[in-house]
Amino acid sequence: MVSTIICPRCKTKNAKTAEICYNCKNTLKTHKKPSILSTNPKSKIELKLIVVGTIIFVVTNIILLDIAFDYAYMISGFSTMVYLYFAFKNSPIPKSDNNLRSVGFKIILNYLIIVLLGCIFLLAIGIIH
Repeated sequence: MVSTIICPRCKTKNAKTAEICYNCKNTLKTHKKPSILSTNPKSKIELKLIVVGTIIFVVTNIILLDIAFDYAYMISGFSTMVYLYFAFKNSPIPKSDNNLRSVGFKIILNYLIIVLLGCIFLLAIGIIH
């Protein structure tokens, strides 16, 4: 186990948890794979979240159509909202009300796109009438 990170610019040893080099103030890039739940705070529509959310919506709807036909859309929408909750739970907390409002609009916009694409997909493959 390595307890230090070496700065690529000045070759200084830094602590494992350091995000910037203490000597040259260069950002230390940790080579972590991006998570499915990671979000980009600068973009309004995130394709990765929409694709995974649509898959979750469609799969839960197909599973629940045989069990509870009347509640399939409601439970599929709920499972999609739970996914979006976990996706945006670790996003940076905005400091102003305008930024908080924009995050809320981003969540609602992503949710509406997911539900719309899921319904179009289900109608296209002919599972629902």
